[in-house]
Amino acid sequence: MKIELKLTADELQYLDSVLEDISLTTIKKFMFSMANSKLMLSVMIDVADKVIKKYQGLSRKVSLFDAKKKHKVEFKYHEASALCSYLVGLRPNEVDPYRKSIVTKLTMDLSQKLQ
Repeated sequence: MKIELKLTADELQYLDSVLEDISLTTIKKFMFSMANSKLMLSVMIDVADKVIKKYQGLSRKVSLFDAKKKHKVEFKYHEASALCSYLVGLRPNEVDPYRKSIVTKLTMDLSQKLQ
């Protein structure tokens, strides 16, 4: 089962920034509190690869007129579920209101599509 998200450039940039260093201690601390930490970390590495490739491709051909264009990203169900769990864990740590609104919107979109 595939979950399709249509993300703006800002949302992709946010995901790229939080998933870029997936194996550092911040993610490990979050993952160790979960029951299946190795499984989640493995899935999140795949999600990070997918998002980073999409963002890098987008950043090469960015244009002033593409600012509001939405870009399609497809996740497998388990990838979308892991990403949603990760974003829920990140939400309380965001202090910037704009970044907090992005993570809230992404979490709501994923939660809705996962049901």
